[in-house]
Order: sequence, then C-alpha cells, then structure tokens
Amino acid sequence: MVALLGAMTLAACGNTPSLPERSAPGVQTGKKMKVLSRPPAPLTVDAVVQQGMALQGRDLKVAGRYMGWNGQCQGTPASRSAWMLEGKSECVYVSGQVPDGLAPPPAQEDVGQEVVVEARVAADQAGRLYLVTVHGSAIGSPQGATNGQ
Repeated sequence: MVALLGAMTLAACGNTPSLPERSAPGVQTGKKMKVLSRPPAPLTVDAVVQQGMALQGRDLKVAGRYMGWNGQCQGTPASRSAWMLEGKSECVYVSGQVPDGLAPPPAQEDVGQEVVVEARVAADQAGRLYLVTVHGSAIGSPQGATNGQ
C-alpha cells in the first residue's frame, strides 16, 4: 500500500525516479580520459625535400633507401663522410652514423636497404638541405634481395 501511494505521488508530481548511470564493464564515467595518440609516421625523403627550409632546425624521422655513396644526390655534401638517402624521386645527403647494422660507405652490400633515421634538418651555405643523424635503423631488405627462397 505504501509503495502504491509513493508511485501515485511521483506520477502526480511528474517526477520519475532516476536510475544510476551505467556503463560498459571497465569503463569509468564522470572522469576525463586522456586520448593516447600514435607517434607521427616518418616523413619520406621526398616530403622533406619538398617542404624544404620550413623544416630547417627540426628533429624528425625520415624514411628512405640507404644508398651509401651511390645515390642520385647532386652537388657537394656537407661532409666527406656524408651518405645518401633516397626517396622515390628525391635524394638528400646525411651526415653522421649510418643506420644500425648497415655497413658504412664505401661498402656496397646494404645499398638499397629501407631505413628510418632520426635526424635534424640542416642547410649548407648554399641553402641545400641535408640531414644530421641522431639514430637510424634498417626496416627492410636491400633492393634485389630475395627472401631466401
């Protein structure tokens, strides 16, 4: 009888009882959540060359093919030991250590290997871009290499 009287009172007043907020298991409600994002994908050599001086002084990851001293880069490198990193249509000199596990120039066995380098974008006195490596790693197999089959 009391329950019936309570329900009638709520109906007459236009109030409805509120239910507690429910969510999926493991999901917290009422709190702000921090959205985690993936680190940015490496830029290609072509993108770095196309963006040019706008990237000067920035540290970034760049993906391309390790070419040692045998790439398509034009002009004089910033250092005698600089090696070449090629994209689909562009080439950039890189000063600093070659990517981990690769033989430094003049060795030829790793030419064509896909790599990602962490580098600072710099420019020489003539305004040509080059990269100064912080770290690099190989991500593929040399061009023309087989999968052992």
